[in-house]
Amino acid sequence: MCQDKKGYIWLATDDGLNVYDGQEFKVYKYKLNDENSISGNYIGAVLEDSDGYIWIGTGKGVNKLNPANGSIVRYTYSKEDSSSISSDGILTILEDGDNNIWIGTEEGLNKYDKSTDSFVRFSHVESNIYSITNNCITSLFQDSEGILWIGTEKGLNKMNLIDNQITQCNYAFDVDGIMKDKFITSLFEDNDKNLWIGTFDNGLFKFDKKANKLTNYSQGFEGNNQIAFKHVNDIKEDDYNNIWIGTNDGLFKYNKLNDKLIAYVNKYYDLKSLVYNQVNYIIKDRTGMIWAGTNKGISIFNPEPMFNYYKKDPTKENSLSDDMIRGIYKDNNGILWLGTFKDGLNAMNLSTGDVKHYRNSESTDSLSDDTIINVYGDKQGDIWIATWKGLNLYNKSTDSFIRFNEGTDINTLVSDAVNTIYQDREGIIWIGTANGLDSYDKVTKQFKHYSDIMTKNNILEQNISSIYEDENRTLWIGLGLNGGLVKFDRTSEVMTSYTQSPNDAKTISSNNIKDVTGDNNGNLWIATTHGLNKFSILEESFTRFFEEDGLSNNYLYGVLLDTKGNPWVSTDGGLSKYDVSEKTFTNFNVYDGLQSNEFNNYSYYKSSNGEMFFGGINGFNSFFPEKIEEKKLLNQNVVIKGVSIYDEPFPIDKLSSLNFKQNHFRIEFFLPYFINSSKNQFAYLLEGVDSEWNYVTGNGYARYTNVQSGEYRFLVKGRNNLGQWSEPISIPVKISTAPWNTWWAHLIYITTAIMVIYFIWNRVKILEGIINQRTILLNNKLKENKTLYDKLIKYERSKNNYFINLSHELRTPLNVILSTLQLISNLNEGEKYIEKPNLNKYVDIMSRNSLRLLKVINDLIDASKIENGDYKLTISEVDIVYLVEEVALSMKDYIESNNIDLIIDPDIEEKLIECDRTQIERCIVNLLSNATKYSNKNGSIWVTILDDDTKVRISIKDNGIGIAPKNHDIIFERFGQVNNSESNKKGSGIGLSLVKSLVELHNGTIDLISEEGKGSDFIISLPVRQNKTNNKIL
Repeated sequence: MCQDKKGYIWLATDDGLNVYDGQEFKVYKYKLNDENSISGNYIGAVLEDSDGYIWIGTGKGVNKLNPANGSIVRYTYSKEDSSSISSDGILTILEDGDNNIWIGTEEGLNKYDKSTDSFVRFSHVESNIYSITNNCITSLFQDSEGILWIGTEKGLNKMNLIDNQITQCNYAFDVDGIMKDKFITSLFEDNDKNLWIGTFDNGLFKFDKKANKLTNYSQGFEGNNQIAFKHVNDIKEDDYNNIWIGTNDGLFKYNKLNDKLIAYVNKYYDLKSLVYNQVNYIIKDRTGMIWAGTNKGISIFNPEPMFNYYKKDPTKENSLSDDMIRGIYKDNNGILWLGTFKDGLNAMNLSTGDVKHYRNSESTDSLSDDTIINVYGDKQGDIWIATWKGLNLYNKSTDSFIRFNEGTDINTLVSDAVNTIYQDREGIIWIGTANGLDSYDKVTKQFKHYSDIMTKNNILEQNISSIYEDENRTLWIGLGLNGGLVKFDRTSEVMTSYTQSPNDAKTISSNNIKDVTGDNNGNLWIATTHGLNKFSILEESFTRFFEEDGLSNNYLYGVLLDTKGNPWVSTDGGLSKYDVSEKTFTNFNVYDGLQSNEFNNYSYYKSSNGEMFFGGINGFNSFFPEKIEEKKLLNQNVVIKGVSIYDEPFPIDKLSSLNFKQNHFRIEFFLPYFINSSKNQFAYLLEGVDSEWNYVTGNGYARYTNVQSGEYRFLVKGRNNLGQWSEPISIPVKISTAPWNTWWAHLIYITTAIMVIYFIWNRVKILEGIINQRTILLNNKLKENKTLYDKLIKYERSKNNYFINLSHELRTPLNVILSTLQLISNLNEGEKYIEKPNLNKYVDIMSRNSLRLLKVINDLIDASKIENGDYKLTISEVDIVYLVEEVALSMKDYIESNNIDLIIDPDIEEKLIECDRTQIERCIVNLLSNATKYSNKNGSIWVTILDDDTKVRISIKDNGIGIAPKNHDIIFERFGQVNNSESNKKGSGIGLSLVKSLVELHNGTIDLISEEGKGSDFIISLPVRQNKTNNKIL
């Protein structure tokens, strides 16, 4: 195994070479007929040289890989070429301080000559003490003095690289021959300049070069004789000067200061133990973590765990009864009391490690239940144990328990499901249950229930999860479902609730409270299922803390405060410490030595000497906060893993010279921090495109599409699972200008635009003229249409009025006729005979109204015929003077009966004209009827006839109510009528329209001279002769 300069981990296996970036593996394998693949799948050694090339030793030669472009050069043994490598079986590779590559094979040592791209061989020569002791080179190491140490299958050698002089060690320092013919497997020099030597079956040796002393550890370490190993595979040193030894019997850490050896072996019941006991390779990565490569995978170790770790050992009876810890308390005798989820109570002696178990039994003085919820010790040293089946008090003198349960008696618990226990300053024990709050006076041995007080204060939820008393004797109660935080003033028995408001960041972050505690600055620290809260009692406001603020996980369990007032919080994602001065979080996880990243309810405790305990799903941890060194700052920067253009691989260094078509690209990156790497977070930004950082977790990549031409800078930084951000790295991105966006292209655009604008302007002027003409025509048409529309509306209104009046005209005579008939019928039914004068009168009434009705109908029919063009005139030669006088005289009695004088005064005695006699009579009758209808009593009607040579003028004039000038045209329209406030007389509205139509059929005209209140003069002008070609004349 090795880690390259970029941070990739290279893993040699029996089935190819794997490259790991914390998220995914890339595999290099041999491919048939592919010269750009590695020469064999069995990998014996891997090394990155100073030029960035990866040297890969296989069972079929050595390969040099260029990671930048993926090209591979193979070097294999050739019998005919003495400058080729001495054997295809590669066992070890080393680069010395002068950047020379040394390769150990099954058949000798090889030095690579870069200038000739060939090898110089060093071999064993029988009886030559200045040659290597054996050709099977198993290990190479260059020490701080520049000496190259060469381990072989039969002994150790050293080479002076100045003159390439080889010395066999049994002639140098191993005068007693302890190392002679030993199978050397590994070599390493520690910080004290000691050379550590691992062997195949003779254990470990240390050569103190200063004292020229060789120490044999094959029988074990001093003080650790019970630990011994024969087969050593690899040796490394960590940042704390501990020596790590990989063997066939496990991984061992040797502390040189105290001469202590710690063994790490596989434990079938512990997933955090070594994955397999045969450790073949060891490396220390840049973060100081130790990687142990085994035949069954890799284990990663923190060389100096910060936390003491305790868990159940199923192979030992004297161990914790269960790993699921629920409740922790340390008494004054140094006994740690630990509740478990389903296996009772444990009392652990921290000095001896002995554990005593307490479980439920048939005895009434045993625990009431093996499911422990909480463990609490009061000021008097009494130990209280909360279970789902009541509260227990441990009796030290009898080593037994007193039970308190729910019952009907007032002096019992309100509920057996006890969650939390707290003793206030007065010594009162407060018990929070799943169904309410109780207090217990140890002196009077009396319980008090508070359910009614909570209900009275509208606290409906009574699942009590936490209790805390501040310096003002105010109780603060956390509710465990959705009730929030409750302030309890015991003097006034007033309770105040504090709950979450979704739109108010000054309220609590979640109503599900896990723990409440207070500091010395008037603040409460509250753990919830969604974030940590600091509550200022004075200001009554909350400050929230979430994952984005650096908290390891938003789901919290408990809060403990250290001597500086810094909260330590157990979560579902590890342990978080908040520095109140720096306002920053430091996070710890399983790789720092925690039992797990997941903790449990009520599994937290701070002892009187400041030691903190946190329990979870896999045991518990203890530590002193002040002894936890600050986490090392993240000194690893993000590494650009690759670039692709349109999903095709692209050289990273070519990002600064992209053409205009290459504006869809993806940049992949990773953070070489491999502790819980799935939690690594990235922030990236392309200056000039992004206005703010983009955040991704896990697989790191940025994708950009349709990026405009220009120069940009891509920035990316990473955050590890501890919340530490790396420094941003940047790479330039330049996209060339598209041809259509160059200066000469813009000049063409501008010139073309000017020409187009001129053409358009000229065209617009022409179109503008056309549009203006069309606009005028359209406006005229709109005006015309509006006039027609107004006329249509007016016509429809008149038509409506016409039909109303017509119905009146028809109904009136019908009503008269029907009334007369009804009268006659009644007289006949009564056997009363109708006298002849009366009968004549009735018949006359019926006749007149029938004629009136007939007239209206005929007018309606004729008007329709005229309108449809179906009406024909019967023309004959008529004396118009005689005709007019005869009609006027026939109506004289009717007119005078209305107290109106009729004056007939023609200017001529006789005048023959061509006309339809009947229709002209009809016109005269209509005009005289209208004059009569609209004349005042004692008024006059004048009928005059004037001869105008080719025309005859007939005037019918009255001095009646007259017609306003604005209505002169209306009265001649069909359905047209004029409303006159001085007259309520209504007609059918068809008379004058019919008159006008009949006159115009005669090719004549009718005119009106009238003023309102001065009467009206209707003048008919008729031609003397008619046009016989008119198809409307017979």
